[in-house]
Amino acid sequence: MATLGKGFFVTSWLHYEIATRAYEKSKAKCSLHEALINGYTAVVFSACSLEGFVNEIAEASLLQPFINDPIARRLSNLVRETDDWKPSRWMKFMLAYIAITGDKYDRGKLPYQDMELLFELRNQVVHPKPRSRAEWNPAEITVTHPQNLIDRLSTRGVWRHPPKEQLMHPPLFDWTEGFVSPDLERWACTTAVNIIHDLAKGIPDGHLKTLVSGYIDKVFKPVL
Repeated sequence: MATLGKGFFVTSWLHYEIATRAYEKSKAKCSLHEALINGYTAVVFSACSLEGFVNEIAEASLLQPFINDPIARRLSNLVRETDDWKPSRWMKFMLAYIAITGDKYDRGKLPYQDMELLFELRNQVVHPKPRSRAEWNPAEITVTHPQNLIDRLSTRGVWRHPPKEQLMHPPLFDWTEGFVSPDLERWACTTAVNIIHDLAKGIPDGHLKTLVSGYIDKVFKPVL
């Protein structure tokens, strides 16, 4: 892993690379099972790269070259101190954005609309709501979809269901068959890149901006 200082490791690049490799695999012909794994991987690790990036720039703000920089100090204090009350991921981004720019981002506009969609989708994957059943009977399975989320992703043009004949056991796949679309993986990776670059763009000129910009320009490249 890369390092920016003693005891400070950077891993957001690794999460992003895992996500983009999954997307590249999704473009090749593969089984439904493999496609589902690629979709899950791209979505979850794109979200991880975003969350990790905010934590990393907060840590970078504590490095010796930046200790007298008021923006860096405010960024580090806001992000680190709020860890105690476990803010949501988009709230942590909002705090970082406020610390850097002095203003909050517009949650109703891109790219931040997509960021919140990505985190919501990630949460559906990582924290699914269990469904208790007294008896396993595939004929009586009631499939529950996060319909509002699916509708918003469909509006963005990134949620597509594969043909029914491609599904091995539709009830078992539940709503997750939408993860087999390369469009979804590309959107997840693109959302991560757009947010990271937008946040870095707001950092005032100086040593911190030079460090962060050099890092993201090297590793957070758009996917095709």
